[in-house]
Amino acid sequence: MATLKIVLKNNKKRANGTYPLALRITHKGRSKYIFLKEFVKAEEWDSIAERVTKTVRNRSLLNNILAKRKLEVDNVILEFERRSDSYSVDDILNKLNSADKELYFDDLAEEMISKMGRQNSMNYRDTEFFRLNIIKRYNKNKKIKLGDLTESYLMKFVEHFKNVDVKSPNTIHKYVSLMQRVYRRALREEIIKGSDRHFERVLATIKKQPTEKVYLSIDEIQKIHDLELNEDSTINDVRNIWLFSFYLAGMRVGDLISLKWSMIIGERLYYSMKKNNKPDYVKIANQALEILKFYRSNGTFDKDEYVFPYLKGKLIVTEKDLHVKIRNANRLYNDYLKKIAELAGIDKNLSMHIARHSFANYAVEMELPILDVQKLLRHSDVRTTYRYLAPFMKKGSDKAIDRLFGNKKSKLGS
Repeated sequence: MATLKIVLKNNKKRANGTYPLALRITHKGRSKYIFLKEFVKAEEWDSIAERVTKTVRNRSLLNNILAKRKLEVDNVILEFERRSDSYSVDDILNKLNSADKELYFDDLAEEMISKMGRQNSMNYRDTEFFRLNIIKRYNKNKKIKLGDLTESYLMKFVEHFKNVDVKSPNTIHKYVSLMQRVYRRALREEIIKGSDRHFERVLATIKKQPTEKVYLSIDEIQKIHDLELNEDSTINDVRNIWLFSFYLAGMRVGDLISLKWSMIIGERLYYSMKKNNKPDYVKIANQALEILKFYRSNGTFDKDEYVFPYLKGKLIVTEKDLHVKIRNANRLYNDYLKKIAELAGIDKNLSMHIARHSFANYAVEMELPILDVQKLLRHSDVRTTYRYLAPFMKKGSDKAIDRLFGNKKSKLGS
């Protein structure tokens, strides 16, 4: 159990000869101090009784203040002990600080995520709000203070989603990481004191699983291309949009359905990617030009008109309106893509994002230089491209072994 003692900090002498009083909290071999904003001279302090001496004016009032503050901290420690929590000195300090300011994790998280919406894609913000709502449901929709995010709380949270409301290790890791990001912000802004080391210890217990990126081979993409579909049907539009995305290096749904004919000049497409608002252009592959030719010949051609039909005739006033339309389009397209995969005899969970994975895999198979792939995928940092392509590079290592040892010219082992 943690121990408490009010001490005179005799290494912090002030100009008037007084020293600050501090409450020392010791637990598991570590000590931290809470400065009590009271100052006395060395001869005015009784270190055994932890009281000021009779020579101090208003000694009764000061001793009562000190005793009350010590009792408040003692009650927090007893609460940890009563719950049989594994706690640290930092947990005690954070709990005290949170109690003082009545600052809730929920409020700070909502504020932080809302600001993310203005800086990042709305999809990312929605995902973070979804994770926050999972955390709230675990807490039975009762607000929790920042000081309540102790190591014991986090371990119980992890165990719950491992054994009761079962989630994958990667998903649990994302929930805890969200709590840590909010906590770190509180530390940076000095809302609370302490550290987030207990988050690191808990995250280290979650064994993340490597995620395998699903992609289509060129043969599978050809099967989708060769499907005989009614030209006027929605499923045909979805097939064309998926293929167009693949041919343009995995262009995202929001960019696809927002394309207008005015963005196409000759064989180049000029647009700003919605994820990061970067203006750029890309050469349109011949296969994609054929898809554009289909839509140019079907219906009225207007440079301010959308290329693909989903947004045609839909009222869009705000950025949020567009975001909702993009989200709904993505859901609709993914539903149709499952039917397309079934028709093509492809046993994979086909989605719009797999067009991007498939392009990345094809780029690796064709041994495209990494810097060219970076530009096509619109990554700011080539390290992001390396990480993105890593799951697709296994075949490349197989080919390297075959080149070294699998050809007739190799004399090794003969």
